[in-house]
Amino acid sequence: MVYSEFREGLRTTLLLSLISFLVSAGFSAVNLVLPYYLIALRGLLTQLPDTISRLPAHHVAVEVGLLVSSFMASRALLATLSGWISDTIGRKRSLLIGTSLYILIMLLYYAWPDVKALFLGRIVQGIASALVWPTAEALLVASIPQYWRTRALSIYIVSMSAGSTLGPLIGALAYFIAKNLVVDYPLNVLRTVFLILTVVLIPTVISAAYVREASTPKRDEIEKDGTRATLAKLFRRELMGFYINALINGVSMGMLTSVTIVYILDFVIASVKQVAILFSIPSLIGIATAYPLAHYADRLDVRDKRRLLLLTSVISRSTLAFIGLTRDFLVLLILFSIMDIAINIFFPLLRGLEAELV
Repeated sequence: MVYSEFREGLRTTLLLSLISFLVSAGFSAVNLVLPYYLIALRGLLTQLPDTISRLPAHHVAVEVGLLVSSFMASRALLATLSGWISDTIGRKRSLLIGTSLYILIMLLYYAWPDVKALFLGRIVQGIASALVWPTAEALLVASIPQYWRTRALSIYIVSMSAGSTLGPLIGALAYFIAKNLVVDYPLNVLRTVFLILTVVLIPTVISAAYVREASTPKRDEIEKDGTRATLAKLFRRELMGFYINALINGVSMGMLTSVTIVYILDFVIASVKQVAILFSIPSLIGIATAYPLAHYADRLDVRDKRRLLLLTSVISRSTLAFIGLTRDFLVLLILFSIMDIAINIFFPLLRGLEAELV
């Protein structure tokens, strides 16, 4: 019985982790390609980006920001309903719809080379994201025995991080394949990238089709003595501070995503390969240093953890300020790496402190 539970749980973990990896990788790959595609649609890209040093990305800065906002808004709106949707139609169907939408988006970008298609695609992508991420995590929790649930969630989260990290490199690889397949205008080369990414995402739908439904676990009976019904004023205040900080970080990350790519293309480098390196290598360094630094943070008391939280927050934000003062590729790579290391300490530490207060 235990072996069959373990085998079924491992099967579910691997399928959902593959979906997590490919969807994250596809999302990051598209984020790399979209600004180039948008510039090409505006008629400002007359030759392949790796043959020129800079791109006039400032002409599409507003559109890039709106593309990010349209995705975030549609995802946030549907995320509030994703639990109800998955409970109504089933988690497996929700996953199938979400992963299928990702593929349809890629085909839309390829078949309809227009700015309107980009905005429609980003809105639908936000909907797909809201259907996939919460549903996959809920299905994983419901399917895995409690004695190794944390390890299963770790595999799932690592696969998501790996996809986000390697996504820009996958996008760059898709671009170079498209460049060799299509000897044509830059716009058609970039369109072909989306067709290649469609092929990359097909296994997500296949994996979702093989995932098995799981019954929702019963919640533990809520304590009735009132001791955990409310939090002390101090705890509520500190938690509110964490939530406000999370909101600010979400807004700032959305702004950073828009501004960074425009700044790089306009002032630093236009090469698809080097832009992919700027996004992927610092993330790899951040992931590699995350566990040793987390191990160090676990040995600190609450006061020292708060000091470390403040320090990493200051480092990440000051580094961000220095990014706008350099136009050198290597310096920018170092700054991004420092910022990623600080962020990879900050967020786990923040969540750990939050958990200690509850």
